[in-house]
Amino acid sequence: MFQLILMSLAAGAGGTALGGLFGIFFARRSSKILSYVLSFAGGVMLGIVCFSLIPEANELIGGMRTVAATIMGVALVYALHSRLDKLDSSSTRGKIPHVHVGEMNHETGLLDAVHSKKSLYRAGLVMLFAIGLHNIPEGVAIGAASIMDDKTLCVALTITLALHNIPEGMAISAPLVGGGMRLLSAVALTGAAGAMMTIGALAGMWFGNISDHATGACLAGAGGAMLYVVFGEIIPQSILLDKSRAGALIVLLGMLCGMLIGRT
Repeated sequence: MFQLILMSLAAGAGGTALGGLFGIFFARRSSKILSYVLSFAGGVMLGIVCFSLIPEANELIGGMRTVAATIMGVALVYALHSRLDKLDSSSTRGKIPHVHVGEMNHETGLLDAVHSKKSLYRAGLVMLFAIGLHNIPEGVAIGAASIMDDKTLCVALTITLALHNIPEGMAISAPLVGGGMRLLSAVALTGAAGAMMTIGALAGMWFGNISDHATGACLAGAGGAMLYVVFGEIIPQSILLDKSRAGALIVLLGMLCGMLIGRT
């Protein structure tokens, strides 16, 4: 359990805190690099889901239950992500797709939408709470992987989820700093939002250990959550950042790596 806590903290708190620093100092200068990092992380996650989590769940609970649990995982993260969109008053959700990466990461909309430091500070705290909740189902993936007793898989998930959390850390730190918070305090709070992933990891491990059926449902649900993260967040973000076909090739490369990790 101690290793699970460390890995979930590294993926959650470490990734979002790094994103907080990245958003404050480097984001506008290194969008291409961030795009490639996200593309590779998304590909690895996709490979792990398709070649490890879903097949394992299928063996434990059968095809129909695996599909149902996967859909539930997708629906949960979709609902949380939709809530984040509604918090951004500049969101074009329901009208046209996002046309700027800031609209997906939400920090640009918050910075443009409110003008007083007090309002901006409050908006940053709202994003802190919302993204913290958003990290819980993603943590279930790490907890589910720990049930399989596959250290390589757990490490791969830790790294890829940490990379995915970089834009989320940017979404929290930018409005907080814009609202007048000290840099170190903003980064610390950003990391706290990511630490919520540990709750999901512990819940996934506890629920999955109840029975084989619970393990299968946990694996499939975590797979569904990760599928939405890849297709609903990571790939669109990487495309908006780079606006080229290079990201697609990097996703494929990452998927091959994820396939190798999932089959070892």
